[in-house]
Amino acid sequence: MGTNYYIKGYDAPIDEQEQNDNRWSPEWHIGKRSAAGLFCFDCGLSLCLGGAKGVHQGKYEWHNECPNCGMTYKKEGLEDSSAGLELGFNKDYKALKTGVSTASSFSFAMKWEDIDRNLEQKFDNDMTVKCIIDEYGREFSYTEFKDLILAIPTDLQFYYSLGQKFS
Repeated sequence: MGTNYYIKGYDAPIDEQEQNDNRWSPEWHIGKRSAAGLFCFDCGLSLCLGGAKGVHQGKYEWHNECPNCGMTYKKEGLEDSSAGLELGFNKDYKALKTGVSTASSFSFAMKWEDIDRNLEQKFDNDMTVKCIIDEYGREFSYTEFKDLILAIPTDLQFYYSLGQKFS
């Protein structure tokens, strides 16, 4: 369960005869935000027994409480959970959480400097223009997108897919 993000304009036709879909090209695909299970935001630890790197591998069990502080999960609904964020029920993509709660991860297809270079070339580096779009058509300015990333724990920001095509 996740949401892909692109530099706006990935679907522009190359010419009038040809439809173009560059959504998976590393020139346009920024990366994917995904629900990543339980995380202790106070301690900065994933509750996945495989650690932060194991959250998407599907082969690990989960701690019932934070192994560092002992805090337990506070139940969330779709309006405030990471799963709700991916399904469109949770609209607060930049909320900074505390305690043990659900978290999102972000797998980058593009380095920050490449994002910056693309936006400078295509949008004159205007931080207020809606220059990023997700797969559901929601548009973000560079500043809004940075806020979205800042809400994701750094341990759940993955860079192992840089330059690769993935969905």
